[in-house]
Amino acid sequence: ISRLMSLFGGASSQDAAFRRFQKAVSVEREGLTYVINVSFTSPSPEKAARIANAIVDRYKASLAGERETANDDVNSLLNDRIKGLQKDVSDAERAVEDFKSLHRIVDPTDGGTLQSQLDQLTTQLIAAQGEADKAKDRYNQALAAGTSAAGLAKLSEILSSNAAANLRDDYNQRATELANLETMYGPRHPAIGRLRSELDRINRLMAGEAMRIRQQLKANYDLAVQNAGKLQDKLDSLRQQSQDSSLAQVQLRQLDSKAQAARTVLDDFLKRAQETSQLQGVQTSEARTIS
Repeated sequence: ISRLMSLFGGASSQDAAFRRFQKAVSVEREGLTYVINVSFTSPSPEKAARIANAIVDRYKASLAGERETANDDVNSLLNDRIKGLQKDVSDAERAVEDFKSLHRIVDPTDGGTLQSQLDQLTTQLIAAQGEADKAKDRYNQALAAGTSAAGLAKLSEILSSNAAANLRDDYNQRATELANLETMYGPRHPAIGRLRSELDRINRLMAGEAMRIRQQLKANYDLAVQNAGKLQDKLDSLRQQSQDSSLAQVQLRQLDSKAQAARTVLDDFLKRAQETSQLQGVQTSEARTIS
């Protein structure tokens, strides 16, 4: 009968059956509650109950399936996003390491930091400048001392010299002897001339020793100034390096912050992906059958 009716444009048996099914189904809300009353009318009570229960079961399964499908979609999106985030983290960490290598930034535990080196050089420079000042003061005292016996005595105090001490003692002895002879014999005595010649020779020797002492003190002063200058150059270079390193550290902290932010986002996505994966296959329907 169904095939004959379809030849004349009539409805199929499936369409007719579905219309009869729609007429027999009733779905109503119980007042203002969330309870839905599903009923089916049929001459057979068993058939009516079976169909009504089948409608409810299919509806509950459909809800669970929708949540399962949505969970699958979320997992797929999370996994795709995680791959991109992992690449972002890898790129950020590689940028940090490349920056460290480029600016020669190492772990402070591997050796002395720039600040400790600056402190050491500053202490050494202060000591070197103090030595240079002392050397300059000794040299100025040597210039003011002159070449006399008294001046040579001062020079021997400034810079220890056995030769200066011996020449000073010899000069004093000869000078005393000359004074005694001049009192006894007068200025024309041959011994007086000999002593004066001896004193002149000693004076020349004292002048030479005084010159040697002054040259030695000048050399010590120049060396002290040179040493202080080298330390000052090292300190200036290290300060410049410290300034460059400070700028590099600022940029490094920015790169570290960027890498840390990328890791934090990745961790959040990994946690979310783990949570959704654990829900896989355990989705429950949002509806339940009361009776």
